[in-house]
Amino acid sequence: QQFLVISEIMYHPADGSGLEFIELFNISDSVTLNLEGIAFTSGINYTFPAGTTLAPGNYIVIDSRDFANGTALSNGGETLKLEDASSGTIKEFRYEDDSPWPLESDGNGPSLILINPFLNPDPSLASNWRPSAENGGNPDETDAVTRMAMPTKTAYPTSSITRSATEES
Repeated sequence: QQFLVISEIMYHPADGSGLEFIELFNISDSVTLNLEGIAFTSGINYTFPAGTTLAPGNYIVIDSRDFANGTALSNGGETLKLEDASSGTIKEFRYEDDSPWPLESDGNGPSLILINPFLNPDPSLASNWRPSAENGGNPDETDAVTRMAMPTKTAYPTSSITRSATEES
């Protein structure tokens, strides 16, 4: 399950604005993942049913209506653990609701988005997460953001060089 990442977490939606959810993403460009028997065993309880697969480049979302045993995501942060069908750990990390974690995701509308999921970054580091671009998150689709920097002004006529920069996140 090296291609499976937890890519988005909505742990504290703004009041009345939606459901809690966890989004998983298959970062492979060629391997379909068998999710049968994979389970969240800490934070929430949920086991993927028989026949569940995740195609390359696709997402799957588990929302609070599917969480088992009355579990819910903690608004104050907690440990999430995802295990394979043999109880081996796929991912285990703790998210938080205070700095250095994105504060915008704590009841203000945005979800937590994993930065550069194709690199399979360490999800336990707050620096690998950012708030979603939209309130309510973007479950089951990309939240990629491209920003264009404004060209640096050049003092004419002393310089004939213009500069521009682009940045992607």
